[in-house]
Amino acid sequence: MGGMSLFRKKKPRVYGVMDVGSDAIKALIFERPGAAPRTNGDTAGAMVPRPIEKFVWDLPDQYTGTRLVRKIREGVLRMTQGLEKVPEQIFIAVGPTVAECALRTWRAVPDPGAGGTILTRRDIRTMYHDLFAQQTDRRRAVITVPVELQINGYPLAWQENWFSDAVLPRARVREVAFRTLSLFMPVDSGALFAEIQQALGGMPIEFIPLAAAYTEAIVAGLGVRDAFVADIGGNETALLLVRHGRLAYAAFIPYGTRRAAETLARKMKCSFRESQAVLRHYAAGLPGSSPRPSRPRQYVGAENAGAAAHIAEEPLPGAPEHDADNGKAPESPAAALEAAAERWKALFVHALDSFAAAGPLPPDLFLTGGAARFQEFRAAVQAPDWMGTVSYAAAPTLRILDGASFFGGNTLGGYLQGPEDAGLAALVVYATAHRPLF
Repeated sequence: MGGMSLFRKKKPRVYGVMDVGSDAIKALIFERPGAAPRTNGDTAGAMVPRPIEKFVWDLPDQYTGTRLVRKIREGVLRMTQGLEKVPEQIFIAVGPTVAECALRTWRAVPDPGAGGTILTRRDIRTMYHDLFAQQTDRRRAVITVPVELQINGYPLAWQENWFSDAVLPRARVREVAFRTLSLFMPVDSGALFAEIQQALGGMPIEFIPLAAAYTEAIVAGLGVRDAFVADIGGNETALLLVRHGRLAYAAFIPYGTRRAAETLARKMKCSFRESQAVLRHYAAGLPGSSPRPSRPRQYVGAENAGAAAHIAEEPLPGAPEHDADNGKAPESPAAALEAAAERWKALFVHALDSFAAAGPLPPDLFLTGGAARFQEFRAAVQAPDWMGTVSYAAAPTLRILDGASFFGGNTLGGYLQGPEDAGLAALVVYATAHRPLF
């Protein structure tokens, strides 16, 4: 009977992922029963993950970074309650809502006479940790993810030769460069993140920028190696350039769909939450897309007592101001969204100037985040008035990324739907497909 154990089905591994947005924190616990998608985008033979449970925690209208990190800690504890086994790993993706995000390059010159004649993974790992220590700023905490390794100015594709430890003869290596995506935050927030990792007895919890998850998911889940991504969230927009399967550049805009909801709430004298519900109905084409005028009121939560239901809109550089209080007020969801999309596009076009050093943008534009539901934002990026100056294409080819895009349209039983779930879906792909550089 003992020999029959050889034919028992291998138990699936359990993973957890969490997407920290500006309006809500979303998490998913799932099993990965089959092989992970290959890094060249070939998903043949890979089985679709099986979701166990999804969690959504709405955030208050106003919150501090410290309180948000505490909400993340509560969410991690809630995710792990009731599970029969501890997740193999939990990936938590954060963006500009939590910390400043920047793409940087660290460079090192290896000593040709140290450590033998061959440069190995272990040598490169040591160089990386030495550079990380040099970059440490005691005034800010930092979370860093290496996104590309370059030898003598050329990318080293370790994914194609995963099991090899040797790299190159040490005498031929003039420079080692690490392209890193880093998250910078106040020291107190960084200490809370460290507490999260220690709270569950050493459970492997990894914090990553959401941009890294999107890059991995687009390459491994969609098989696309060149793309331009605009993830329009509630408070901010992430612009990502993926070239040759790697994150080539990233920029962030402090503007998102909350501005439309805030404007609508102020002009129609309704609460911020009511204006958000109106915009959701409008996006779905449902009745109830006109708010009923009511007395302005406040939502008071346990975490931010006295916080107003809406946030005063501040002027942003490079954006038109005709939707401010001294101009004609939008009187409908469509008008509010048109004004918000126009302001967003002005900042979008301004941010594209920083992409010049990374080369021309590819024609494929992936739009995701809550704004992808609104025709006004889709029309803003589809207009060809901006593409010709930054790309060899005259107009973008728009593709909407939603929760089911990375799984061939499969929503995993309805757990991943809509553009607002695309970040969570990208994390699922990242958790199953990612292999560290070293």
